[in-house]
Amino acid sequence: MTDLIVPEHKLGVFECAVSHSDAQVVWYFNNQQVDKMQTKKRFQILSIGEFRRLAIRNCLLHENNTPVECRWGDLQTKAQLFVI
Repeated sequence: MTDLIVPEHKLGVFECAVSHSDAQVVWYFNNQQVDKMQTKKRFQILSIGEFRRLAIRNCLLHENNTPVECRWGDLQTKAQLFVI
């Protein structure tokens, strides 16, 4: 996964690749599990073949420099969201 620069109020999409098309990953945004967040309606989790995506609608300026993480078992990949 790579860092992402997104203009304020635009869509940001993080992507990671997994080795199995049926892999179940868990996404974290600012160290909180996305599917357990109260604001989860802004987030969409997609599985397309061996790719996993986290789409964030309406990125906000106060979210600048937010850590994003994708975990699969003991494996993880991290990146930062930069909002301009």
